[in-house]
This record gives sequence, C-alpha cells and structure tokens, in this order.
Amino acid sequence: MRKSIKFRTLIALVTALVFISACKKDEVPEGSNYTTKLSGLVKAELDLTNATTEFAPIGTRITFLINPNDLQMNPDTAANYDSYRYTTTVLAEGKYTIELPAKNVGSMVKIVMDDFEYQTVYVGGTTQRKIYKGDPTETTIYAGTAKIMDLFYQ
Repeated sequence: MRKSIKFRTLIALVTALVFISACKKDEVPEGSNYTTKLSGLVKAELDLTNATTEFAPIGTRITFLINPNDLQMNPDTAANYDSYRYTTTVLAEGKYTIELPAKNVGSMVKIVMDDFEYQTVYVGGTTQRKIYKGDPTETTIYAGTAKIMDLFYQ
C-alpha cells in the first residue's frame, strides 16, 4: 500500500513537472495596453535681441489627453468617455518627460500647453509683458517606444 501511494505521488509530480515545463510565457496580443515615453524640449522666443529660441519657464504645465477608446482592444464606439488627462511640467533647460499608456497599433494623444506670461526682451533692451500661447497639437504614440517631440510657443 505504501509503495502504491509513493508511486502515485511520484507519477503526479512527474506529470506536474511536464505540464509546468511545457508552459510558455503568455504572449501579449497585438493592441494590448502598454506605455510609451514622450519627451523633448519646450521653447519660446523670449529674447528678441538674439537669433535663438529660449526655453520655456520651469514649471510651465503641459497636458496630454487620450481618448479611452484609443486604448481599448475592442472599444465601445457608442460610449462617450472623457479623455484621460496626464500632466507634466517643464524642467530645467526646457526639458519635459512623461510616460503615457499606449497600444502596439498606436494611440492618438492631444498635447495642450498652458499659457504663460513673460517679460520679453526687445531690441534696445526694453522689456514688455507678453502672453505666450502654445497651439494644441496631436501625435500618435506606440507602446514600448520612446518618442522625442519638441514643443514651441508663439
């Protein structure tokens, strides 16, 4: 009887080992949700006495809007969802970076830059308050990628 139990236990262990070793990691289907990294520089013409563009002020906010349907494998096109909002701010040297959800087949993201005011330097050294506006723009992002996209204020 003891030999029978030991033999059955051994068979069960061998069978389990065969099943476990035969399993492979699940492949993620095309269109599944992942993330992407979006980064770049944010620039504006703050000093008109030179021919270069300067960096937008530190702390200027950038908002990224993604339609939830753009992240679904089988979206419900009849449903009307609010866009997902993700924000980041301009860091030193005009840099921004953000990680966003995306699909392998691409997801549209709308980029909205907050207005800011600045004492613009004009030829002759005078300064005057100016409100800088960033035009909203769109881009397609793909899961598992890094995209560099510079942004400009008018």
